[in-house]
Amino acid sequence: MNRWLYFIANAKGADQEALLSQLVDPDFEEAVNVIKGYTTEQKLRHAYDMRQNYKRLVNSYIYTGYMQGEEKGLEKGLELGERKERLKLARKLRDKGMSDEEIIQLADLALEDLAEL
Repeated sequence: MNRWLYFIANAKGADQEALLSQLVDPDFEEAVNVIKGYTTEQKLRHAYDMRQNYKRLVNSYIYTGYMQGEEKGLEKGLELGERKERLKLARKLRDKGMSDEEIIQLADLALEDLAEL
């Protein structure tokens, strides 16, 4: 019993060969092999978990970037569409004979925008 208590108290972080040299018994060799396997499994599981977390983080960044890009694209598209409609209105007003000042005020355009007509 004392040898098992010694093993349990000293197994973690100990030099396994030195520990086995003090506890010469096939049961202790098997126990050390179980600990080695468990430690290896823990390390592999930790590496797997870290990889999965990394993948989730990257996917989150990609999704966030995509959504932000989509939102900016929609805003830009709406702005261009509104501007196109104001220019269309300005053309109609100019065809009706309105002055540039009236067109600028009614179509909410700048003087430079009328140069495009």
